[in-house]
Amino acid sequence: MRFFALCCAAAALLIGCGDADHFASPYDARNPLTEGGVVGVEIINGDESAMVMWRGLGLSGTSSYRIYRRYMGDPNSTYELIGEKQAELDPSTGIEVKNALYRFEDPQDSLNPTALLNDSMDPATGNRVPYLYRVSAVDDEGAESPDPSALDERPWLGYSATPSEPPAGPIPVPLTSDLRIELEWTEYALPDDVQAYRVYASNDGIEWTLAQEIDARQTVGNDTGQILREEDLKRYVDDQFTQDGQVRHYRTGAVDDAGVESAAEPSNQVEVATPNLPPAGVPFVFEALPLPGGLQRIHIVWAPAPEADVVGYNVYERAPLDPTGWTLRETLENPAASETWLTPDEDGLIDYFVTAYDDTPRDDGSFDQIYPPGFVNP
Repeated sequence: MRFFALCCAAAALLIGCGDADHFASPYDARNPLTEGGVVGVEIINGDESAMVMWRGLGLSGTSSYRIYRRYMGDPNSTYELIGEKQAELDPSTGIEVKNALYRFEDPQDSLNPTALLNDSMDPATGNRVPYLYRVSAVDDEGAESPDPSALDERPWLGYSATPSEPPAGPIPVPLTSDLRIELEWTEYALPDDVQAYRVYASNDGIEWTLAQEIDARQTVGNDTGQILREEDLKRYVDDQFTQDGQVRHYRTGAVDDAGVESAAEPSNQVEVATPNLPPAGVPFVFEALPLPGGLQRIHIVWAPAPEADVVGYNVYERAPLDPTGWTLRETLENPAASETWLTPDEDGLIDYFVTAYDDTPRDDGSFDQIYPPGFVNP
């Protein structure tokens, strides 16, 4: 174990390690924090499997890592060697790459591949019975730390895994409105072990990103103390669109209390496009201001439309006694516009209507907008 001792000695000189009970090298079996084993091991539970992951420290002389496993459901079990991973070395120096990521998939990478037990429960406690994993380091002279003969006696760190059968995934139902896609899975019966929902999004149906994780068991919705129904949690809203006709793919999943996610099935995926719908109606007010000589000016004010694809506004007018006689009086090609001044062409009362239009004209070339009630396209 030459390189372990050298690392410890070098570190002691650098930091003034004078306490005989303190050993700076994590791969020294006398280190009270690590017992010489690899620390920072992460376990991801799977279906009849577990993924064991850790990072290398970049110490000179590191050659490989050995993985041991023990099943705690068998009182007579011991830690058994199930596999080995070669260290990732820098070809120019022959030293392990610092922070190199190692993945060991049990049982796929195991010396004796056998499916792990799913959802193994202790009837006395009601808790899951874990598998324990330990990772040791081997140097270029074949010395291993910790000593494998002491694996079951020393209090060396063990990392637990609880493989689990994945739950059924929710089937999403898409609902669309202007620049908004909503998914719901209200018909999904929440299994006892499901803790969260996950929604993934993709632009091409190939590369997926996690869009949102929803706690399926939460009861309080916000700071007001609103109580959420189960149906409220079975919903996802995507309103980050900038134009009509944008296509997006979604996939929904459920995650159980062991962290195992439902399988990605075609039934849990949908492809949805934002519909070619016009912006919502624009609230507006107008005021007639008298001018000298019996003339008047009309001041019209409205709230700018919130939709991202709005490019302008149309102002229509009609005589009150002509319900279908709307004419386009003015087009403002400015999405930030919020007012206009008009001079009526003739005396008398005039009705006005303001509407926003977006950047997706209709098939006949007309504006994609809400038209005035009773409007007849000439």
